[in-house]
Amino acid sequence: MADPDPVILPLFRAPVRKQNTAYRDNLARLEAAARVADTLSAPLVLAEGWKSNDRGDGILVDGTDTAQAMLDDMGLPKLAEVIRLHVSCCTWQEFATVHERFPGRPIIALAGSACPSVRRARRVCRIQGLDAQVYAPCEALELFEIKSGFKALRGGYADAFHEGINWLVHGISSMERRWEDPFEFRLARRLRNRAP
Repeated sequence: MADPDPVILPLFRAPVRKQNTAYRDNLARLEAAARVADTLSAPLVLAEGWKSNDRGDGILVDGTDTAQAMLDDMGLPKLAEVIRLHVSCCTWQEFATVHERFPGRPIIALAGSACPSVRRARRVCRIQGLDAQVYAPCEALELFEIKSGFKALRGGYADAFHEGINWLVHGISSMERRWEDPFEFRLARRLRNRAP
């Protein structure tokens, strides 16, 4: 039996404001993910459902809508398929949603230096027992031999601060030993349920 085709998941970073590090980081993740999807003829799945991005008129939209608008502006190669999901609010939910929607298909995810970092996204996959590979944008482009003028972004102090907080939460989760529903997952649900 042939290996199932993968799906490509850029782990979107929210909230996003134009011209800041998070915005540039998301552009990098999306560009690399789109090029990998195009090369592998795999669907590009957008699955960030937390409404935290202001369109500029006071109306908040989720990361999936924001990512689609960014893709439209990029002028990248035509993708085989873009699938827009609006249900997840945190990295673990993105993986769970995509895994549920595409059972048995490997997930190739792209992350960055924060929110989530590559290491943290890999940890989520390990906890959930998911068949997913997580790469930084440059790693993915190199692995799939994609030529691009892409340049790696460096993480800054804000990234280190945000990831430090996330790793603290993960540490608490590890200590409580409730793997079926760790503290980090419960906390994410509670925070996102209060979001607009």
